[in-house]
Amino acid sequence: PAGICTYQPTDSSWDPMVEDNCSYNDPVYTLSGATIGSGQGSLAAAAFNAGSTIVSWVVSDDAGNIANCSFTVNLTDQTAPVLVCRPSNTISFNGELTLSLSAAALVTTATEVCGDISLSTSPGSLSCAQLGQTLAVTVTATDESGNSSSCQTQVTVEGLPCGWSAPAMGINCQGESSVTYNPATAVYTLYADECQNAPPYSVDELVYAYYRLCGSRSYIEARIDNITGLGFAGISFRESNSPGARKVQLMMNETRNTIRREVRSTTNGNTAGLSVTRNDSRWLKIWRRDNTMIFYVSSTSTSNFTQLYTFPITFSSCVDVGLLVQQTTTTPIEAQFSGVSTVLQSLLPGEAELGSAYEPNAGNMEQNVFPNPTDGVIWLDLSGFLNEAIEIELLDLYSRSIRRQSIGQLDDGLFSMDLSDYASGIYLVKITDSSGIVHTGRVVLQR
Repeated sequence: PAGICTYQPTDSSWDPMVEDNCSYNDPVYTLSGATIGSGQGSLAAAAFNAGSTIVSWVVSDDAGNIANCSFTVNLTDQTAPVLVCRPSNTISFNGELTLSLSAAALVTTATEVCGDISLSTSPGSLSCAQLGQTLAVTVTATDESGNSSSCQTQVTVEGLPCGWSAPAMGINCQGESSVTYNPATAVYTLYADECQNAPPYSVDELVYAYYRLCGSRSYIEARIDNITGLGFAGISFRESNSPGARKVQLMMNETRNTIRREVRSTTNGNTAGLSVTRNDSRWLKIWRRDNTMIFYVSSTSTSNFTQLYTFPITFSSCVDVGLLVQQTTTTPIEAQFSGVSTVLQSLLPGEAELGSAYEPNAGNMEQNVFPNPTDGVIWLDLSGFLNEAIEIELLDLYSRSIRRQSIGQLDDGLFSMDLSDYASGIYLVKITDSSGIVHTGRVVLQR
């Protein structure tokens, strides 16, 4: 019967009919299967569980004669679980490529009258490439009898872009800190409270968002849109998130109209700082050339950088490049960053050295790569390079070239590339045009 997990007979219709020309004892029954038990006389007192139960009867008379019979009782659960979804949910990325969805976290009610239920979602996970989207997710509850019910909820994808991470309490901060990202405007906001360095500056206190880059040629650039409060906002190369890690950073203090370069060349060593007055130099850039770090500023755009400093420092191949804020007083600080770009500029044997006239132009190809993420084949929109000789290269996150192709003259605006033979992860598509200008775009491979 629908919605009933146990059933108890209300009369003697399930009892055996016994006839004997002599006196006999009350019939004895044994229950096995879904219901376990035994009794004598009548089944009217027995409660049957959902499922199949075998009822075995035995009766004997005063002369010791025995008779038996059996039958099966099938009690079926025909009622689906009760399932109610939350109207809306959020999921937040912090360095992950994908996050599995927890069905239990997406519902307010999931009950079943008979036995246990299992919960599942469709899709089962979301990708960092879906940042900023609100997606429909279906939750399904299935009981032990196969009855199921579903509901739908909306899941908003928040957090940081693919590959970007932020320590929960910044680096060595004592108070509140946060890093947020607005996918619609591509603006990062960093907030720090009780993140103030102190002499001799051998360890840091700062709020930090970073991206891991591997290779001896790379750079980060960003525009500081606004600083609220007292302190510095800037960009950095760090060997790790350890407070005393080797580092270089280029920062802006809006109140003082200064640009400050800081370097810690030995782990837990003192920080060497140098400041210069620069009015409204909001674009910052640090370029790694092997063991030399080059610091740039601009007041207008990425095409008008001025070199300020160079400094020799030895980093391991893989470093964290990122954004930072730190206080100079007890007043909290908040800063917004736009135009953030992190680029691998890996030079392979036989490639020409990039001189000052061929600095990477931060040409972003991500909008020209589709589908992204992909499970195999990607298409590149190369209509901007028609009738031009180009080189297409695929790099992994360790800046290793895993695929390379030269095209003498591009006469078709679409170019396909099959990534089916590679492991899931983040890759970099690098295009070098006939002028030596490098254009890059990340692609996420999920299989």
